[in-house]
Amino acid sequence: MKSLKRWVAVGLTVAVAAIGLDLVAPAVASATQVDLSCQGITGDNASSLGDSAKTLGLLATIGGGGSGLSFSAEITTNAPAKVTPSAGKFTATFDLTLALPASLTDQAKKLLGLTSIEVKDATYAIQASGAADANLTVNVPSQVIDLNASPVVVHQTVTGAIEPKSAGTISYRPGANTKLSIVINKTVAGISVNTLTVTCSANKDIAQTAVQIPGSPNVVQPIYQVAYAGTVVGRPLIGHEITPDQGNPILPDTLKVNGYPEQGYTAVGGGAAFYLAPRNPGLYTAPYSVCAASKTVPEVPGQNNQQTLTWPQNYVGAGLNAHPLSMRLSFKGQKSAPISLSSFLGQPSTLVESMANSVDRFFAQFTAPPAGTIQAALEAIPTIGKGNVEVTGGSGTTPYTVTFKGALGLNEQPKIEVTDFESWLPASGLTQVLDAFKPPTPKPGETTTTTTTAVPLTAEQIDAQLAAGTLTFQQWLDKRLDLVKADLLAGLTSPATITALTSLFPKTPEFAVAVTGKPTVPQTETGPLCSNFTIGYFVIPNPANTSVLGKSITRTKLVTKCTTKRVKVHGRIVKKKTCRKVRVKA
Repeated sequence: MKSLKRWVAVGLTVAVAAIGLDLVAPAVASATQVDLSCQGITGDNASSLGDSAKTLGLLATIGGGGSGLSFSAEITTNAPAKVTPSAGKFTATFDLTLALPASLTDQAKKLLGLTSIEVKDATYAIQASGAADANLTVNVPSQVIDLNASPVVVHQTVTGAIEPKSAGTISYRPGANTKLSIVINKTVAGISVNTLTVTCSANKDIAQTAVQIPGSPNVVQPIYQVAYAGTVVGRPLIGHEITPDQGNPILPDTLKVNGYPEQGYTAVGGGAAFYLAPRNPGLYTAPYSVCAASKTVPEVPGQNNQQTLTWPQNYVGAGLNAHPLSMRLSFKGQKSAPISLSSFLGQPSTLVESMANSVDRFFAQFTAPPAGTIQAALEAIPTIGKGNVEVTGGSGTTPYTVTFKGALGLNEQPKIEVTDFESWLPASGLTQVLDAFKPPTPKPGETTTTTTTAVPLTAEQIDAQLAAGTLTFQQWLDKRLDLVKADLLAGLTSPATITALTSLFPKTPEFAVAVTGKPTVPQTETGPLCSNFTIGYFVIPNPANTSVLGKSITRTKLVTKCTTKRVKVHGRIVKKKTCRKVRVKA
């Protein structure tokens, strides 16, 4: 079989020269003209005869014609001719103009006496296949068609998103789920016709989009070629429909056949495609590919992960000198040592709230640690290590910038977390404050009683007692919360009161990823850049009624043949030998 195919591939080229056929000039069929072939569906109640398939057969018998319908459609689209695989989704719009066939409209007017028909529950579909899979549809509940118009047409627009999934070709054609329901509700030849429902499809592409890597050959699509039945036709490609992209030279020897048509045979050579057409007319499609030279893809520099640490508020000058004491940093589950965040007269405060004294609480001030301190704390974390991070900024209230480098550079990294944030008040205090804002909910069956209590102290009086040392911090917090609860019961709590109380608890700083890390992509070679394409061969009847199919190529050779005869020379009879070259079968 392989030797036979090789013989045919060579023989096609030989046959073109031997029989003197000219290459047929490119004959590209318009991608906007499509015939929709429609058939009645089965299982519905289209008429008293039965379903739409049987009813269409009846109308055809009465009015003449086949049992199906053929719609001539003109379709235009803004689908791009070429995209790259990394381009992502694009939106394509298809404008459809369907001309209703005279076989339908004439019967509707003459046999049924209709001047208009209603098309309902219609679905117009466009199918994308190949390098993308999509089914774009538009549903139209009802549309009235004037049968007296000339021509009788239906206009619709189908729009949707197409997402390439690989390099190759995206082909568009009317989807097989295109469906029309034509309301008739008339009686003809004693048969009650209700609603005819047909599904339609087409075997011809509307348009194509080449999904190709930059530098791969540009191929104009679609390509259609006319061929007479039983003859060989050639189509020059390279330099015609196939041209270089971005100046990248095409490799002619890479032009190849990727499969074979349903009928006939195809081969390539000399930058052209050849097709040995079958005797049966029809449209036959064959796939091909062609490549351009390899290209160098330059190195894509990577980038280091960068994160910022920002103080969420200005802790200096807050009410009652509310300030943080310390924090830890966590990365991939490992923590740093505590980092001091306050000092008095140059001496760091205690790092833990439970051990804080009056100096730590009332006189120490927020002190932003220098960038070097943050860097040292991070480098001491086992999951980071020395030399793998650099910290800058952080002067006053400005954010710190943490840049991963070394073994952790040029890569994505998880966010650093702030943990164990200690402030001048116990961490549980804020929870108590928030709970205090929740009004008490009576239990089922309970009655609310009014109890007369002593007038509570004001917030200023409570704060003064704390400053004088007559209250512990827990006592101070409890009295403040009692004051909030009293205000809640009296309906006096305002947003300002709530803000003032919660502001006594410093907010925790947070890290944010400013630059996502990514590795360096080294310089590479693409290898040959290839494009796939198809050629549709329209085989039409041969007017000369000649065929090269079935003929064999006879091998011959030249030989010398000699004959001897007796002749009379000068009165004598002698033998004379005569030789000549003749062609015989090899």
